[in-house]
Amino acid sequence: MASKIRLILLYCKDLQDWCNSSAPVWSVNGIEYDGEQLDAILRPVIEKKIENLTREPGMEMWYSYYGIIYEGKIVGLIGPKGRHDPPDQVEIGYGIGEKYRNLGLATESVRAICWLYAGEDLRLITARTDHSNIASQRVLSKAGFQQVSQDQNEVFWQFDLKSLRQGR
Repeated sequence: MASKIRLILLYCKDLQDWCNSSAPVWSVNGIEYDGEQLDAILRPVIEKKIENLTREPGMEMWYSYYGIIYEGKIVGLIGPKGRHDPPDQVEIGYGIGEKYRNLGLATESVRAICWLYAGEDLRLITARTDHSNIASQRVLSKAGFQQVSQDQNEVFWQFDLKSLRQGR
C-alpha cells in the first residue's frame, strides 16, 4: 500500500517562526500548515520545545516535531516529548487537524515514527492517552502499541521496537 503521508522534521527556526507569526497562514519551506492552530494548550508545548532546542542545538530529533504532510499540506504534528528517559525509551505525542481525522493519517504517522526511531538505540516507544480519547487509543492499537497500564486519568501504551527490527 502506498503511503498517504510523509514526515518533515521541523527545526527550531520553524517553531520560532510559527510562534512569532502574525500571519493567518504559517508555512515551512513553502508547505502550508493546515492543522490545529496555536492555542493556550499547544503554544506552551511549542515554546518548551524551542527552549530545549535553544539549550541543546541540533537535537530536533528529540525535542521537535515532524510535520505530517498530506496532499501537499502539513495537517498535523508528531514527535517525541523530549530526550528518552529511561534511556531505552521515548514517549511520543501527535495530533491531526480536525478536518483530516478519520483518514488513517494518525495511524500511518505513528507507524512511520516507530520505523524512524527503530534505527536509534531504543527498546520502546511509549504514549499515553486520556481515558476519554477513544480515537487516539484506536490509533495506537492499530499501529501495534499494547496497553500496559492505566491510572485514574490516563492509559499507558508501548511499542516494542524489537518487533520492527526482527522484520515483523
